[in-house]
Amino acid sequence: VLDTPEEMPPALAHRLAPWTVSTAAWLCGTGARLVVAARPEYWERAGTFYPPELLHTPARPARRLPPALPVGDLTPAEADTARARLGIPADALREADARHPLTLSLLAGIRAAGVREGRPTRDEVFTAHLDLLCLRTALRIT
Repeated sequence: VLDTPEEMPPALAHRLAPWTVSTAAWLCGTGARLVVAARPEYWERAGTFYPPELLHTPARPARRLPPALPVGDLTPAEADTARARLGIPADALREADARHPLTLSLLAGIRAAGVREGRPTRDEVFTAHLDLLCLRTALRIT
């Protein structure tokens, strides 16, 4: 699993095409498989470097992208399991955001930092996550 490759350092991003071609050759040579979990903006470019026969084309592929499986909200049962594993109470998020995987993951980090009040929206969770990253960065700098 290659998760969030779009967060690679810029120096590596400039070598995306040769790296992808080499990786595809290695995958073919070894029979290994690779799951790339990336944002659409990344996959729009990177997905074109993989040979089409290596890409999985789902029954309902993402639109305007090389073959990709879009990941949406979790089912209610999956969200319950994820919240339980992450230590998030069932009523910690508003219903519209309670099944969004990234929101759940980020909220777990925020709660681990001691922020447990309120019932935030998805946007508030994203904002709080960025605020937390900024505070951690400021602490490292000082």
